[in-house]
This record gives sequence, structure tokens and C-alpha cells, in this order.
Amino acid sequence: MNSQRSSFLVAAIAAGFLAPGAAHADQCAYIKKAHATTAAGFVKPGMVLREYCEPCGERTPAESKPVTVTEVAVTRVGTPEEFWELTVNGRGLDLAYTYVPFEGRYVNLASLAKCPAEGVSTYLDVPVPVVPPAPAPAPAPAKTK
Repeated sequence: MNSQRSSFLVAAIAAGFLAPGAAHADQCAYIKKAHATTAAGFVKPGMVLREYCEPCGERTPAESKPVTVTEVAVTRVGTPEEFWELTVNGRGLDLAYTYVPFEGRYVNLASLAKCPAEGVSTYLDVPVPVVPPAPAPAPAPAKTK
């Protein structure tokens, strides 16, 4: 084996050990339309979702990034047409690293959408913010005769 091949082999093996999270990247980012549509049903404008990537080395769920949802869409990604993504606020999300409020706690969106993902928690032990209901509209003034 020549030294150039040996150097490449050593570098490739080292890269595999130094970047274990890379094997898990983009688990549920470009997905089937059914998964994206199902996921979109769990994401509503006004809710606060959280992004947390355990395989990427993020340390604790408490440090996860909160995102207030203003816009939700299911978008076709490039070609072929069988790839889709869930976009929130105009940015594509990986369902595997996205958690939404569901039944009083943050639940993994890939799990809810039945998109297979590895190395991620089913839910986060992070308090779900209580969003007060929208105020009722003021009653119309009484008509006088």
C-alpha cells in the first residue's frame, strides 16, 4: 500500500471517530410527502417548538433552541418529486431534531410523524410554555330603538 493511500485511510478512519454525529445528520429532513404533511399537522402558528440535536453533541435539552412559529408549509425539495420537507418560518427542519408541545410536554416530531430516526429522545424534559387563549372579542354595543 503506498503512503498516499495509507494517509487517506488513516484520515478517513479518524474522521469517522471524531465526528460520530455526522452519521445521524439529516435523518428526517428530506422526507416522503406523507411524513411532512403529518408533521405539519402538529405545528401551528403561535406555538413555541424546540430544536435539539443529541447526535450533534448538544449537551442538555434545557439548552435547546426555542422557535416561535409564524408560518408552516410542506415544500417539495428539488427533484425527484418524492422528496419533501417541513418548513417553519421559511426554513426547512429535520423532524428528528424538532420537538413540539404535545400532551403537556415537548415530543419528538419525527416520532409523531412516524419518520424513523435514531439517537434522539422521544420527548424533552423542558417546561412547555403556557400560551394564554386569545381574548374573546368585545360584545357589540346594544342597539337602541
